[in-house]
Amino acid sequence: MKLIDAHTHSVPHDPEQTALVDLPPGSPSSDSDEGCFYSSGIHPRDLGRFSMDELVETLCRIPCAAVGECGLDSSLTVSLEEQEKSFRAQIVLSEELNLPLVVHCVRQHYELIRIRKELAPRQEWLIHGFRGNPEVGQALLEHGMILSLSPVWLLHQDRFPEWLPDDSFLLETDESSLPLRDIYSHTAKLRGETMEDLAVSLEKTFDRWLFR
Repeated sequence: MKLIDAHTHSVPHDPEQTALVDLPPGSPSSDSDEGCFYSSGIHPRDLGRFSMDELVETLCRIPCAAVGECGLDSSLTVSLEEQEKSFRAQIVLSEELNLPLVVHCVRQHYELIRIRKELAPRQEWLIHGFRGNPEVGQALLEHGMILSLSPVWLLHQDRFPEWLPDDSFLLETDESSLPLRDIYSHTAKLRGETMEDLAVSLEKTFDRWLFR
């Protein structure tokens, strides 16, 4: 049984886990960790800290399987105009390199949809850390995005969202200390299925997103 961590900031040490590990631009190359893939992007809080040239160099050198995390965050002091400019540049980069995109979004989901409709990218976007507003979630799904569910939010649920189709979501640890196995166990219980069946389904979704 393979457990997929769709977005994390640390390399897992469980041979049954596969992870997409987020690296900041300029990260040193390391020996390939079995079962690990990497992504790199300029987070909106890091605008001015990293350049696009550094990002491109990192994406190609590691090499990375996805661009991001990048996106829009209304809780930051960085202007949304600057954030959108950087986000658009990384969308273009995702298209040029033929890599999917990991998106960070805080209270800007409809702006996200506006930009996606305008640019019409070919690559799929993974919205990481999604926290469960059904109207917003369904709108994101309708525009071709996949939702990686917030682990903290998910563990506080007593039922799985009925509006989330089987192939529309993934699970992640992000920066939490919650064990991935516990997140899977709780999700399987909410959905009334075995961990093995959930793992098979999520592996298919992850492979479709990352390798389409």
